[in-house]
Amino acid sequence: MPRLEAKVFKDTAKHQPTIWVCSDCGYPFRVMYEADQPGESQLAKMNGDFTEHCKQLHHDTKIASL
Repeated sequence: MPRLEAKVFKDTAKHQPTIWVCSDCGYPFRVMYEADQPGESQLAKMNGDFTEHCKQLHHDTKIASL
């Protein structure tokens, strides 16, 4: 089951990941921060991109999205 894993952090003390990767293949996904938190639209876009990625590359697997 592919899932997003946090890999690169803007601020490790605040646990603010900016780069996430697919747990199955390592493909990177980036989220942009507005002030201290990513906007809801940014998270929704990254989640949608990840879901589409999984549909195309990881056929017939259950997806664990954010």
